Amino acid sequence: MKADKIRLYKATDSNTLSWHFHNEYEMIYIKEGSASFVINEKETLYEKDSIIFINNLDKHMMLPVKEPYVRYIAIIDSGFLEKFVDEPMLLSVFKRRSESFSGGICLSKEDSLFVLENLELGLNEFTRAEPFCENYSMSYMLKILIYLFRRYRTCFPDFVNRDGLGTIIPLQKFLDDNFTQNITLDELAKEFFINKYHLSRIFKEATGYSINRYIMLKRIRKAKDLLYYTQNSISQTALECGFNSTSNFIRAFKNMEDITPLGFRKKFS
Repeated sequence: MKADKIRLYKATDSNTLSWHFHNEYEMIYIKEGSASFVINEKETLYEKDSIIFINNLDKHMMLPVKEPYVRYIAIIDSGFLEKFVDEPMLLSVFKRRSESFSGGICLSKEDSLFVLENLELGLNEFTRAEPFCENYSMSYMLKILIYLFRRYRTCFPDFVNRDGLGTIIPLQKFLDDNFTQNITLDELAKEFFINKYHLSRIFKEATGYSINRYIMLKRIRKAKDLLYYTQNSISQTALECGFNSTSNFIRAFKNMEDITPLGFRKKFS
C-alpha cells in the first residue's frame, strides 16, 4: 500500500521482512523486543527504545530477534516530508548515508517516553481522520526530529559532515528533480563549478552512493511505482524512467530486483 502523505500504525507481528525498498521514508520506533535490520548490506541489532530511519532508496530487510516485538511505524511520502521539513540538517537522517551514520539512535528512557508520547498523539490524530489530519500527524513527527536533533545531534549526518554541504544539498536536489534525464558527470561539474572527481567523491561520502548508482536507484524506484499503479507498457515505463531502450531497462531492473519488470507486475499486481 502506498502512503498518500503519511501513514502511522502500531505493529505487533513477528514476521521476517525480506529484502525490499520503497518510495517512502520510514521511521520505526521499537517499544518492546528487538530486531536485526540489514540496511544496504549493513546489519545492526536494534533493541527496545531504538529509533531507526530508512530512506526511499535503502534496500533493507528485518528479522525479529526478541519477542514480543512491538514497534510504531511512520511511513511518509518523500515529497511531503521534504516540503514539511525544510531544514536539511533534520532531513539528513533520511537523505544522507555517510559512513559514520549508523541508521538509528538508541534512546534514553526519558527520551523514549517523549518519542512514544508524540507517536501516540500522531497515531491518534491519523486514526481520527479529521480534516488536515496528515499535516497534524506530521507536526508530531517534526517535533520528534527537532527533539532528537537537540539531544543527539552527532547522530545527524549533516551535523557531523558539514564540509561540502553547500554543494551536496543542491546537487542531490538537482538529481532528485532530473534523474530521468541523461545526466553526465562532466555536465554536473560544469553546473556546480567543481572538479568532477571531487564532486563524485564528496557525493558518495555524504549519501553512500555513487552519482550513477543514485540515478539508477531513483529510476528503478519510479519504475516500480509505474509497474504497480499503472497499466503503462514496459517500453513506455522505460521511457518515462529515463532509459534509452527497453532492453537496457529490463536488464537494469532484473539486475537490481532479481525479477523482470513484467514478472514484478504479475507478482505484485
